[in-house]
Amino acid sequence: MVAGVLLSFSRGSWGHLVASTAIMTALTLLAAPSPGRRARILVTCVVAVAAAALFIVALLQIPSVEQLFLERAVLEKSYDTGYGGRFTNHTIGWRVVLDQPFGIGIFQFSKLVGIDVHNTYLNGFLSYGWLGGVSLLALTGLTAFFGLRYVLTPTPWRSVFICAFSTWAVLMMEAAVIDVDHWRHQWALLGMTWGFVAANLAWERRQSIQRNH
Repeated sequence: MVAGVLLSFSRGSWGHLVASTAIMTALTLLAAPSPGRRARILVTCVVAVAAAALFIVALLQIPSVEQLFLERAVLEKSYDTGYGGRFTNHTIGWRVVLDQPFGIGIFQFSKLVGIDVHNTYLNGFLSYGWLGGVSLLALTGLTAFFGLRYVLTPTPWRSVFICAFSTWAVLMMEAAVIDVDHWRHQWALLGMTWGFVAANLAWERRQSIQRNH
């Protein structure tokens, strides 16, 4: 998996792997039932990071891989901050949003500036108007709130919930610099998160009934 992500040469994929793994590990440590379990998790993480680092170093011994890696392993590219770059277009997009409360329609921004907006939240406002943009923000905020509220509930499926929620959360962070609304797995993870929230609510009700009887 590390090799596949590395060889995608996608900065977003690299960042997502690191961030989602970090969140997943932190939540797993919080959910660990004993100090011994937490110690085993930490040792496993250290070994896994060391093995991944050695594997990456081995892959970088291939000249073509090393060259492309060095080209991609930078914080900013010209198409990010240069004239007509994504961040410049974000500024243009928000100005359009202020002038067009009902939006300009799907795929219309690229016709104006020649490139997609690369911001899911901004795209919500541009494509569907203020109501659509606010609805997307509300959905994301509510999902984060209830996900954090229930992800550590001690249920039989907690470990899977942690994985799904950690991955979804980082996707929605990336949504500020890339369009993720057409990524099917983003919607699958969103549905999984709400499914686990509903399952946890039902679990808590059953536990409460059993305690009362």
